[in-house]
Amino acid sequence: MRVACGASRDEPTGGGVWEPPMDLAGPMRGGAILLALVDTVLLAVIGVFAWWREDPVFWQNSGGWPVGLRAFVRVGFLPLLILHLGLLLWLTWLGLRSLLRRGVSLLLLGALPPLWVGTLAVVAWLLVNNVLNLLEGRPFHWHPG
Repeated sequence: MRVACGASRDEPTGGGVWEPPMDLAGPMRGGAILLALVDTVLLAVIGVFAWWREDPVFWQNSGGWPVGLRAFVRVGFLPLLILHLGLLLWLTWLGLRSLLRRGVSLLLLGALPPLWVGTLAVVAWLLVNNVLNLLEGRPFHWHPG
């Protein structure tokens, strides 16, 4: 956003054109923030699914979990994870692009680190649990039941 001299009270004293240091509306004027909120909810669902996937009691009938929920977690986890990673990469690209164009969205840049930390935590949980399966002599994606 450019403001001609004389149109703003905080204009520079030497003449010229004054440019604000950042635009708080940022990319897409809130659309990216809405997508970041959707991705946060999606990450929470993926986190719960990851916990259930690696919990042996979840896959047994003794746990009381409905068979339909178990089937949904088994089939839906990977597509939801891929959707989340796609959204996260796109939001990261929007954030980096806004930094380069000086149209910084502080809300978007503030939302990205927790999303990345949460994603890395989910992936680490899955990897550690599956590596433990290998160390105990079971298949990589072993689940009882």
